[in-house]
Amino acid sequence: MATGRPLSDLTPFEGFVLIGGASRRMGRDKATLDVEGAPLARRSQRALLDAQRVTYVGGDHHPDPQGDRPTEWRRDAHPGGGPLPAIKLCLDTADSAVVAILACDLPGIDAAAVRTLVERLTRSGADVAVPIVGGRSQWLAAAWRTSPARAGVAAALDVGSRAPRQAMRWLSAEYVIFADDGTLDDVDSVEDLARSGLRYRLDDLGQ
Repeated sequence: MATGRPLSDLTPFEGFVLIGGASRRMGRDKATLDVEGAPLARRSQRALLDAQRVTYVGGDHHPDPQGDRPTEWRRDAHPGGGPLPAIKLCLDTADSAVVAILACDLPGIDAAAVRTLVERLTRSGADVAVPIVGGRSQWLAAAWRTSPARAGVAAALDVGSRAPRQAMRWLSAEYVIFADDGTLDDVDSVEDLARSGLRYRLDDLGQ
């Protein structure tokens, strides 16, 4: 998806990849699953091509220490608590005014999609830009305005929320329609991987 905007004009942002899910339906760690000869999480990391830095969040080790770009890793402070506490950790540790936060199980995600979300967030003035695919929101592939989002997510956590959409009581969202072409499909099971058409092996490429 081309944006038509020079890359030099893109708002600076940081990228985060969430790798702390339980992967119960997959039956193994999704982040380090061998997809096309590399850890699945690397596909989200590569989609953050334009980010000033990329950090993996969650799990018990760096999922891709030999990757093709230097990346950081932070342990989730609330493992098993759902994605919202992990998003809060991303927002708390970011230095940039904008962040893009992706799940690790998006094999079709690309830099153009991330760029579109960052641009729409910047133009709209909203607190978060969320993709919509086939009428369904994909909260774990979104761009966030760090300062207001940090406060809104904290407020949601204070009342026991664990899902990102529940933070919208305190935040404004820009919803971005994407074509249903696989770019933002997540893979929760072996069957999902098979439908993706990608080569995969059911073993772990992590350390």
